[in-house]
Amino acid sequence: MRGLYHNSLCGGTLSTRFGHDILVHFFERYALVVVIKFQELHFMITLGTIQGVISEGEKKRCSPL
Repeated sequence: MRGLYHNSLCGGTLSTRFGHDILVHFFERYALVVVIKFQELHFMITLGTIQGVISEGEKKRCSPL
């Protein structure tokens, strides 16, 4: 199984004037991941897009039992 970072399509890092580092990655599997680094802590937010939810739903609906 490949790692998430291997599947990334685009990404970037933004540093704020307060010393926060914000990393944003959009992955092949329709997920947006935002990582906020504050001092030694990392906060991660993962969001699935509507397109990803619809695609996964269509796969489940069409798959034979």
